[in-house]
Amino acid sequence: MITDKDISKLEEKFTTKEDMVDFKDEILHEIKGLREEITIVIGHKDQIEDHDYHIERLEKHTKISPVTS
Repeated sequence: MITDKDISKLEEKFTTKEDMVDFKDEILHEIKGLREEITIVIGHKDQIEDHDYHIERLEKHTKISPVTS
């Protein structure tokens, strides 16, 4: 017969339904955050490209070479 102690040992070794639900919630929360970040970046895409263009022009005009990592 399986005892409560046996069940506890099994729960430690195997994923429970509650673990899966918690994991799913955590993943969904992360995905939601990523979607929000992507939306923000897409909304500012034109500004970012515009900044790149202006930086390149400034570098050429001032004869400053771009910093490389």
